[in-house]
Amino acid sequence: MRWRLVDRVDSIDPWKEIAGRKAVSLEEYSLLERFGAEGEIPATMLIGAFAELGRWLFMASSGFEGSALMDGIEGFAIERAPGRGETAMLTARVAGKTTGGLRLECTGECGGAKIAHGVISMSAAPLGEMQDAEDARIIWREIHGEA
Repeated sequence: MRWRLVDRVDSIDPWKEIAGRKAVSLEEYSLLERFGAEGEIPATMLIGAFAELGRWLFMASSGFEGSALMDGIEGFAIERAPGRGETAMLTARVAGKTTGGLRLECTGECGGAKIAHGVISMSAAPLGEMQDAEDARIIWREIHGEA
């Protein structure tokens, strides 16, 4: 099974910015119960949602020819993990270019309050080496609209 970490892409400005949302599902908020953190999404899943949002930026901007892999993470802070029934509003803005990729400044809000911020670096990769392009287009239509 593969987790879908971005539930909806609300807007995209190719090669500049993408915004979307992640709703905390029943399965996700119960993952940390055995560790005493009942009712919140794991921080790693929230960072993963930003990386997935970055991949969607690469895929949609390239006409579904390219994708990306997360290379690194800088100064990332999770102020508060979204909990049961909450939706995190996520934005990834291009903060700069790297050799073969982009640096994305990521911010997350929940209920109007900042919950996460930091920078992730992503390297471009051919989409066909990572997943079937038609499958990516189908998911894109589900979470955003026409591909």
